[in-house]
Amino acid sequence: MLYFGRIRNIYNRKGDRSVQRYITIGREMMIGVLLTIPFIASIVAYVWTFIFNMDDRFPGGPKMHLILTLSQLLIVTCFYLNTSSLVALYLIGLLYFGQAIGVSYFLVKKGKVDCGCFGSQNNSKLSWKLAFFNVFFGLLAILTVNFEISILIELSIMEGLLTQLIITLLVTYIVIGYPDALYAYKAYKVRAGRYKKFVLKGD
Repeated sequence: MLYFGRIRNIYNRKGDRSVQRYITIGREMMIGVLLTIPFIASIVAYVWTFIFNMDDRFPGGPKMHLILTLSQLLIVTCFYLNTSSLVALYLIGLLYFGQAIGVSYFLVKKGKVDCGCFGSQNNSKLSWKLAFFNVFFGLLAILTVNFEISILIELSIMEGLLTQLIITLLVTYIVIGYPDALYAYKAYKVRAGRYKKFVLKGD
């Protein structure tokens, strides 16, 4: 049975409430966090591309890309503002299904083009695997709602936003920091290789 609102308050549990609380948070929010990570990665990549004025390769155009990013940001923030609300999780599932339809449409219309989903520095071409990925995550979110799988817990607004901030920082490192560092290392290696013989000759 589908219901909305808060499903439990873990302060009522016995034992060390502070330790047990955060152990429970880590265990029971795994699916919720997993569902939001791709959205956060897409948001971070869009903001990074916008700040540095990089080419927007989104096949639907800049306006549609902006609408999609704002939708992702709104839904993700709603989830972390009230992590025990099934409404936000349901909207996450619907957005994944919408993205699956969009990926399928552009695959048929434009082929396996680079969607720029995870920034200009990452290779993120459209594929049927990406469409399946969106369908799978959409089903995971909807099934979680319909079967009331116990993964949602009650966090305060500050705790929810802090969780979102921490995940955003980690995703920024993965999506932006690591690829940029790897590119810088390869560029340095190539340029340093040109002068290696002169350095060795001088020694």
